[in-house]
Amino acid sequence: MNRIAPEFIPEEDLTAVRLSLLRNWIKQGLCKADAEDLVQAGMLKGLMNLEKYRGKANLKTWLIAVGKNAGYDLLRREARQGRIKRRLFDTLDAVTQRRQSCRRTGLIRQGTD
Repeated sequence: MNRIAPEFIPEEDLTAVRLSLLRNWIKQGLCKADAEDLVQAGMLKGLMNLEKYRGKANLKTWLIAVGKNAGYDLLRREARQGRIKRRLFDTLDAVTQRRQSCRRTGLIRQGTD
């Protein structure tokens, strides 16, 4: 297993991860400020858990996946605590279902959204 220290990750890779996560959350319907909060939480979780990176995927891909999962975890936790409305999850579900429908009909190819 390769150990990677955060200071050895190229800055352009971190910038690419940040922008990918930001686009993801804005596409999901969050305002930029909330999206930035989720990006920050996700990047922090990914960088703090680099020892779990096994090298099976590209590091940027792994950081993006960890970041998205951390963001969804944070949203769920805040929803349970009543800080955000259930409506946000309904919106996220609707967006996901719409994308899946578009993939089935060929309007969106897998991996392009």
